[in-house]
Amino acid sequence: MNARSKLTKADARYIWHAADTACSPALAGLSECFGLTRLNCPREAARGPAVLLYQTPEHYLYQAFLQDQAPAAALTAWSAQAREILQAVRAGGPQVAAAEMSQFLLFPQAFIKHLGLAGKAVSDKPPVPAPPTADDPVLLALAAACLQQDSAALSLADALQEAALPPAAPSPADRPDLTAAVQSYRSAGAQIALLQEQKNLMHQELEILQTLNRSLMASLQQRVIGKEQALQAAGRKIRSLEARATMLQNRLLQGWTPANKRRPPFTTRTLRLLAPLRELYRNQARREQANEGRG
Repeated sequence: MNARSKLTKADARYIWHAADTACSPALAGLSECFGLTRLNCPREAARGPAVLLYQTPEHYLYQAFLQDQAPAAALTAWSAQAREILQAVRAGGPQVAAAEMSQFLLFPQAFIKHLGLAGKAVSDKPPVPAPPTADDPVLLALAAACLQQDSAALSLADALQEAALPPAAPSPADRPDLTAAVQSYRSAGAQIALLQEQKNLMHQELEILQTLNRSLMASLQQRVIGKEQALQAAGRKIRSLEARATMLQNRLLQGWTPANKRRPPFTTRTLRLLAPLRELYRNQARREQANEGRG
């Protein structure tokens, strides 16, 4: 059920906050939970009881740093909002009040009571959780330093704090703790120095490994060159032995040429001509042996 349906026009209560902040979803949920109507601008606070929420300039600058916005432009935008809130509070009287946004998110019931409500939710819908608050001391210290350089914004911040409702509960200091920022900066510096030292050691180890690698490559290259030279020498030796073997073989063949051979007593043609006589001689010899065997 819509929370506003339970409220008449006379009972309407209003709230204003910037629509482009990281806390806008959580603030919209709280507004619905307590039946508050969001105003379009602080000047509309004359419509009825209203609470106007603002961010401290430090936290506004903190968000600007996270979004890569220029500090000067961020302070100009914050100053414009702060002037509108101060004008509305001064013109609206008791029914219009200003409250710091982070305090409202932490203790909404305390500020709701200022609007004449009992501080009890009129909707069962659970509110949206608020985003984490600024917790980087270095960025907060940087934001404080930027604010110190703008005297007009600093005076406007002091005036807005005086006109706003008091905090609902003890809260951290309104200005960031510079000591904590310095300690955080020194701790980060020590970590950077340690990482740099580790980086230098890694570079030294890398140089040693590269030197060893070059030495091993040179040694391996020398061994390869030695093996190649040994193979070339063996090849030359083999070719020399092959040439010597060829030379000896040629000399051996030259020693048995037809000019140096002793001719046989009979040629092939002579043997063919004498073959019948040789056969006759063998037959005669066989007959003589046969006659001697009979006698």
